Amino acid sequence: DDMKLCERFGRDAPPALFELSTLEWGMFQFGAMLEPPSIEGMTRHLVRFRNGHAAHALALHARTYDFLIRDYVCELWRGNWDLPMHVPFDEYVNNRLTSFFPAYASRSLLISQHPGHSDTWNADVDYRALMEARYERLRMS
Repeated sequence: DDMKLCERFGRDAPPALFELSTLEWGMFQFGAMLEPPSIEGMTRHLVRFRNGHAAHALALHARTYDFLIRDYVCELWRGNWDLPMHVPFDEYVNNRLTSFFPAYASRSLLISQHPGHSDTWNADVDYRALMEARYERLRMS
């Protein structure tokens, strides 16, 4: 409900997805707030990453599902949002799942976010500018 296709999607997505298809991957981020120290340049169109935030536009390879179903604990389902073992899904996929499966992203932002109400933070948020600024630096590197 908060996905915003970027203007360059039609131009930049096909080469990134083609390169991804040649790799053994577990997750592909179409747009996220990737942590710069965890980014490793891989190909002309792809980077590999190990840490980030946001799960509004990602693809999970079938090989990740059984692991994720066994491993992920959402304490919110139990009414325990504030317990230390609870990890929001976006933090889980970007910071734990990436420890077990290779995670890639396009060098250019493919899908950003519309600002709006965050169910994770129960507040209005706008991550668009932050995401776009991080990807602009990534594209230039």
